Amino acid sequence: MCRMKGDAGLPVLPSKSSCTGCCGCANACPVAAIHMVMTGEGFYHPGIDAEKCTRCGLCTHHCPVTSPPRISNRSADTVRAYAAWTRNDGTRFASSSGGVFSALARLVLGDGGMVSGAAWSEDWTVSHVMVATEKDLASLRGSKYLQSRVGDAYRRVVQALHETEGPVLFSGLPCQVAALRIFVEDRRLLTVDVVCHGVPSLAVFHKYLQSVAGGRKVTGINFRDKRKGWSRFSLAITFDDGSEYVRMFREDPFMAGFLGNLYSNEACYRCPFCTMPRQGDITLADYWGVSRELKSDLGVSLVLANNDKSDEWLEKLLKRGDVEMHETPFESAVRGNPRLVDGDRPIPALRSDHFHDLLHGVFGPV
Repeated sequence: MCRMKGDAGLPVLPSKSSCTGCCGCANACPVAAIHMVMTGEGFYHPGIDAEKCTRCGLCTHHCPVTSPPRISNRSADTVRAYAAWTRNDGTRFASSSGGVFSALARLVLGDGGMVSGAAWSEDWTVSHVMVATEKDLASLRGSKYLQSRVGDAYRRVVQALHETEGPVLFSGLPCQVAALRIFVEDRRLLTVDVVCHGVPSLAVFHKYLQSVAGGRKVTGINFRDKRKGWSRFSLAITFDDGSEYVRMFREDPFMAGFLGNLYSNEACYRCPFCTMPRQGDITLADYWGVSRELKSDLGVSLVLANNDKSDEWLEKLLKRGDVEMHETPFESAVRGNPRLVDGDRPIPALRSDHFHDLLHGVFGPV
């Protein structure tokens, strides 16, 4: 039942403090009455056109915050955790961790399927796109520590499942996977959620980018440059004059603020989706707590097999010889990735003042 607000009778969607910007409501609206707008802090939030809205309630029904999907995935006691990596060293080096996403995506494409994931846009925002060839797969590879513009990605997944016989892989944040699961449950859909630290402000990131660029045109951004190793990764930005900005992640001011939770979306401090059981069929992350004998500076992926479907896909990967996998205790996975089980983080006391200073001035020296 759609909750109503005041005399206008408009649907009540989550407030800015609890909305994740997943875009489930906008994808569900049959009359395009909902559009995603950028808040003053730099996060996507739905706006409703009162003249178009028919008060049908589909938006709130497809919001994972107001209508959480039922989850039948494995609990922390039964989930299967693996340390894994692709056997293709080139792909492994170019990936954020061990390159397992690329191996899964190639498997799906090889079965005549399609892959939906996050890619850079020309304005250096991040958008969800659908690819059908290995040539286009590289755009989805690598972590992008920003909130993605989902657009009509959920609708496109549903359409692909209706129009083709192949599988569809969707990769996204836990809240995005939760939203998609309200739209469709299909055995051919393989969902992959990534362990999310929280999404930082796009407005802050672009202030930072302007400061680093100093008038130069940005031609490339790599949040996880591994030239100094996986455990000592850098943020690398290239420019049109051939120059490059490279800083170790702990020494870069944007990454330091991001890791310190200074400009995360408010909903990310109390995320209901960063817990067990996980939202996706498969969960991927860096395996920061991996044992010494399995650690490699080429990168190691943490893989959680959350249900029987994930077991089938991972078995396919092993049979093809594309990846190496080692089962590990779930407790070791949690040690390096606490957001696997706990989405609560205290809001830093400096957050409000920090936002004001960043949004109304310059980012500061880098």
